[in-house]
Amino acid sequence: MRPHYGFRGGVRGKYAKRLSGRGLMKEELFEELVESVHEGGAILKGKAAPARSIETRAKRGSREKFEAALAELPDVEPGSYDRL
Repeated sequence: MRPHYGFRGGVRGKYAKRLSGRGLMKEELFEELVESVHEGGAILKGKAAPARSIETRAKRGSREKFEAALAELPDVEPGSYDRL
């Protein structure tokens, strides 16, 4: 069974109104989420390339920031379920 990414027909508006009407999600955020799902589906199907690559993300980071964030983590062994 193939996964389905996105909404067909008028379903998008129906769900956006239902979620925003209940105060669960703003309609514009829902639309952004739907667009993201469509983009992800196209990437998975090989019809589009990801907007950001690992190289692009690596240029934004720094070793110093990584080590600072790592220093804040507790120094504990992983659980038995999480070992290689």
